[in-house]
Amino acid sequence: MILRLLAHTLAAHMDDPLVLWLIGDGKPGHENQSLGLAEAIGRRVPVDIHRIRLAQGRGLLGRLAAATATAKTLPRPDFILGAGHATHLPLLWLARKYGAKSVVLMKPSLPLACFDWCIAPEHVFHTAARARMSSSPAGRSIACRRVTP
Repeated sequence: MILRLLAHTLAAHMDDPLVLWLIGDGKPGHENQSLGLAEAIGRRVPVDIHRIRLAQGRGLLGRLAAATATAKTLPRPDFILGAGHATHLPLLWLARKYGAKSVVLMKPSLPLACFDWCIAPEHVFHTAARARMSSSPAGRSIACRRVTP
């Protein structure tokens, strides 16, 4: 479902690789979710995947500083992906700074409207939020597009 919703962006990258940055908090489950989505996209179009590892135990400012320092050495991203609460603010910061689309996996700790895309199991959202989302055919996961008021 997410790949169909991103089709216009993916189609523009049939020759040039789609640049994906993966924000990681060091937790294997979170990192594997981001990598899994990146690899799934890579099965459709060429991708250039880069990992940004957040500094552990250095607080929010330390994570932002580490992410920003690493980002300076990377090509400009098309999408920035992250899973886990510690990735949310660095993901948003980098997405705004570099003009990339933000993709959060799992229910974010911040309002959905902060992110361009959210991919999470449908059951984690309340009914009003689900009404604004589009479900996958299996009904197990959803991809919600940013909703403008």
